[in-house]
Amino acid sequence: MNFIEDNLKKESKRVLLTFILCYIAALIFPLLYYIDYDMDDILFFSILFFVMGCYSLFGFIYILKYQVSISQETITIKTLFKKIEIHVSDIETYTYKRYNGSSILYAFKFIVAKKKKTLITRYKDELLEFLNQNQIAKSSN
Repeated sequence: MNFIEDNLKKESKRVLLTFILCYIAALIFPLLYYIDYDMDDILFFSILFFVMGCYSLFGFIYILKYQVSISQETITIKTLFKKIEIHVSDIETYTYKRYNGSSILYAFKFIVAKKKKTLITRYKDELLEFLNQNQIAKSSN
């Protein structure tokens, strides 16, 4: 039985909007500025918007594939490229902070065998309760 299931599908909407706007700008920008600007400027900005669109498409797919599953024995983090499984008994200490100032997400950093593993979730209180139940100490850093 899983204690916490989390994915970032709600947070992916902003990245998808960025992707769509960048691709629209990459297509429309040359048409709007064809008369006023030099062809080099048009090409530069079209490539810039196209690259930003590709980057935001990658971010959108990565966020959709991110999934956290916490059970009594293990914490599983699935991303686009890898699957990380952390046994609760192997966690030495942890720290957490808000992911960025305007986000509802929290970034937990677990120290496992002298390596840092990062988990991003919106369920801060539930995860803190889970860590306290398993007597995992919070790091002083």
